[in-house]
Amino acid sequence: MRYPIKSRSIQELEKLTTPQAVAAGQSEVVPYVLYDTQLYTSALSTNLTYFQAVQGDKTLGNMQAGGQLVADRYLEIWGINIDPLIDDTSTGAGRVGAWADMNDLMWVGRPTFTFTMDDKRIGPFPCSYFHASGGITGFGYNQEITTAGIVAPVSEEYANWGVFDGGFWVGGSVIIPPQSGFMVEIDWNAAITLAGGNPQIRVNLVGALHRNVL
Repeated sequence: MRYPIKSRSIQELEKLTTPQAVAAGQSEVVPYVLYDTQLYTSALSTNLTYFQAVQGDKTLGNMQAGGQLVADRYLEIWGINIDPLIDDTSTGAGRVGAWADMNDLMWVGRPTFTFTMDDKRIGPFPCSYFHASGGITGFGYNQEITTAGIVAPVSEEYANWGVFDGGFWVGGSVIIPPQSGFMVEIDWNAAITLAGGNPQIRVNLVGALHRNVL
């Protein structure tokens, strides 16, 4: 994460942090992440659609209205992430676990990302460009010892989608206006069977939110 460290006067800081009596239409801008999460069903899902409904669980999404931003809000998108929320696994069964599931879901399945706003499409683009926002890092390894001796090695696996580099760079070139329909779709070439079951997959639109001054 990179951001400027800029010297400001006390007057500037007071103006930036205090609601002002401003002309109609004046806005403020804040850093923002608009996100939504959908469930991938192993061996069944080939399409997931995002940002179409308000999530009751706010750890899964923060939309305030289905399919659109509420009045007087504009989202200037700078980066996009995809986070497959695949749990860690402990396995001694060979190619079974978090690494294999992430590989099959996000590489073998060749998923694509498409953004649509007011019936205008951006994409499809390979999901390999949309790296994760973060996640668990590390790797555990052990051997189980029994009275009969050492059995097969057991690995503790964590898997993230790519390096944490900010994801797909948009650079502010896409702005979502208020009350305009938009959505994101992820499509797979075929349903993928996952050893770990049915993971949640989150899409994050990272950028600057412009809204009326409070």
